[in-house]
Amino acid sequence: MNRISAAAIAVFIFGCSSNNGSAPSAAIPGAPPFLLSVSGSQKAVITWMPVTGAKSYNLYRSTSPSVSPSSGTKITGVTSPYSLSGLTNGTEYYIVLTAVNSAGESDASITLKACPAPAVTPLAAPAGWWKRNTVFEHV
Repeated sequence: MNRISAAAIAVFIFGCSSNNGSAPSAAIPGAPPFLLSVSGSQKAVITWMPVTGAKSYNLYRSTSPSVSPSSGTKITGVTSPYSLSGLTNGTEYYIVLTAVNSAGESDASITLKACPAPAVTPLAAPAGWWKRNTVFEHV
């Protein structure tokens, strides 16, 4: 008699469903790690690795080192690599990235600093450069 009641209790416990048949809710994705490369004049190219569960990414930029999703200029729906243009050469920009899915927005990634500079123009070599200050060896 005790065996039958124990089996019935076990079936009842394992037969229950806590989510009423709905799919489990998605978790907020983790903050994306990313790399920054400054390329040329008035822009920075930001590249990052995809985050599991992320549907899109938001980028926040500011000239303040304390940039965050609540204080930076928001750019939504960015994809990697993203070219951030319209920057002022010589100005320091601070950038964070977040991952987004149906559950919400991740914490901000680490803060990166970009300081775009004009592209370097090579100097022309003066004529006859090879004659001055050059060592020749004759074999």
